Amino acid sequence: MSRRHSADILVVLTLFCVYTLSALLLVVIGARVYQDTAAVMTSNYDQRTSVLYVAEKLRQSDAAGAVRFDAVAAGDGAGVALVLTEQESGLGYETWIYVAEGTLYEQLVAPGDRPQPTLSQAIMPMQAMTLGAEAASDGLLEITFTTIDNSEHSITLYLNSTQGGVA
Repeated sequence: MSRRHSADILVVLTLFCVYTLSALLLVVIGARVYQDTAAVMTSNYDQRTSVLYVAEKLRQSDAAGAVRFDAVAAGDGAGVALVLTEQESGLGYETWIYVAEGTLYEQLVAPGDRPQPTLSQAIMPMQAMTLGAEAASDGLLEITFTTIDNSEHSITLYLNSTQGGVA
């Protein structure tokens, strides 16, 4: 009877170990799937948010002569900025959107002033922003963003206000 009782305990113990190992394996697989999904969602967020943010800013400022490109000095060199000019209550201001030091920035400045990254609003991490000036002559503006993980995402917008190109 003792042998039969020992065999029963051994079978139960073996089943318990198999169940425990299966549960641990399932947790490890689930964690890996979660990490991969979170990484893909972060990448998609970075790509889409930057494009949609700039597209909405352009649509809000789509007036004759309100959109232009300008050079901006960044910590790691010079880049190109998208400058949106607006008039409100008789006062003018410019919204500068640019990438500097691995971040997409926006800053409101008085006309003729230059933005400063220390005073600008950080929007999100971004490696580079490229503005397609060659397409602008047809009223089309192509903007390409390079995210921190080196993936690129572009958008081409037609500006109603260009009438022959972006300034």
